[in-house]
Amino acid sequence: MPIRVAPGAADTICDFADGFVLHVTETPQVEAARTALGHVAKDLARLAVGPASLSNPVLAPGGPLLRVAGLGVDDDVLRTIPDRVVRRLGEAGITDAVVDSPEPGGHLDRLDGCACAVVLRLFPAPAGESGALPSSWIDIAAEWALGDLPPDATVPLRLLGAGFDLAVADAPSILHQACSARVWCDVVNGDLDDRIRTASITFGRAPHVALAAGGPGCDDHALLARYDLLCEVAREMAPDVAYACVDFEATFEGIGLGLVASPWQAEGGAAANVIAGALVDELVPDAYPYQVLGKGHLGRLGDHEVGLGSSLGAEVAPGKVEVSLGTATDWLSDSDERDEARAEGWEVLAPLLLTESAADDLLGTKPERLDERTAPPPLVVDAGLPNLADITLEVVPHARRSLHLTFLELVSWLAHDHHSDAPRSVSPVLATYARWFASALDDRRRQELKGRAVRFVGTADGAPPRGPGRTTRLTITDLA
Repeated sequence: MPIRVAPGAADTICDFADGFVLHVTETPQVEAARTALGHVAKDLARLAVGPASLSNPVLAPGGPLLRVAGLGVDDDVLRTIPDRVVRRLGEAGITDAVVDSPEPGGHLDRLDGCACAVVLRLFPAPAGESGALPSSWIDIAAEWALGDLPPDATVPLRLLGAGFDLAVADAPSILHQACSARVWCDVVNGDLDDRIRTASITFGRAPHVALAAGGPGCDDHALLARYDLLCEVAREMAPDVAYACVDFEATFEGIGLGLVASPWQAEGGAAANVIAGALVDELVPDAYPYQVLGKGHLGRLGDHEVGLGSSLGAEVAPGKVEVSLGTATDWLSDSDERDEARAEGWEVLAPLLLTESAADDLLGTKPERLDERTAPPPLVVDAGLPNLADITLEVVPHARRSLHLTFLELVSWLAHDHHSDAPRSVSPVLATYARWFASALDDRRRQELKGRAVRFVGTADGAPPRGPGRTTRLTITDLA
């Protein structure tokens, strides 16, 4: 069957010209389609009139996804976009696919209006264009959001503004794939009209992971309990983060998009996302009830001969300390004491809070930390999944996808199948032997099998090959 364009795709692109998504589905050649969408992104960037915003292509449920915004072209040009995608897919050797443009949003658009949030934000060391999130953080995010759910339960997920529902067992892979492609993603557990937990990854100006909990069904006692839980997560993550903060927010609005304009910015301070993205290893975006500070922060306080007094907590990792400002109750989003608590926090953290001009001067001394005001994010065309170096092969099957997998669970991921220790694309005979062989090896030697996993994809009778170099001619000696 030839490559086809879904009915209404061009109309949707025109209706959502300010921000639409392109989705390639119903093709077994998923990796080739993702690469082709990367070339489409470059084509559209050249076509754009003005500062367009194009995401990296990311593997979404059903196939690769690309978000396009701000092209600034008329409807006649917009209507040619599906055919441009078809042409690029054909050039990649793809013979069977559907090009669609689903309407952005879905029921997770209501997440932004969901009331009462407690949010932990975890920031890596700032590194400009090369800034990245460690894969291990994505496993922690998935555990926070999904840890109490059975693997066959369904959860909503929002990827580049497009909504999906998928099994808990498969949801972590989408978070990992979004991390690899440097695009934003939210996964939600719970009822938006009652209580929820969310995990979000954010790129752009300030890459970070945001873990949140709350909802309109949470009273102050429940919010304070979730605050304590998130502070504990921050302590556990302290060795790996450059900075972390926990705060109460009135709603979940923008959880997956970064720090909102802060009260400190309204006082003439630097924009929160500029600090978070480029200088967060020595400055703070604002005052928050709980923060993890590192050596750069402590050194700056020492240079100004300022101590944290009673706000200083325990050392939570080598060179990292926790700081609590006032009581958590004072910081509840509807508390009459919140403004006073923040003002006191500004006094305590004064050397770590800079004006906009002072922050710009400091950033000028660190040209390697370019932000999006001067440099667009890099376009990642060939981001693979998963990164085999991050994977640990184990013997016992796992309830959901993560960085810890059996050999055959890794094969199922590489085949873009649902999470399983018995992937449908693998010959049952080879699967039985591989399962036995991997379990007979010690932990060190088992890791050597990772590079061979891709060769098992497509070995089942009637299964199509899933990419270049993959063969259906494989014997058990190839594993030994």
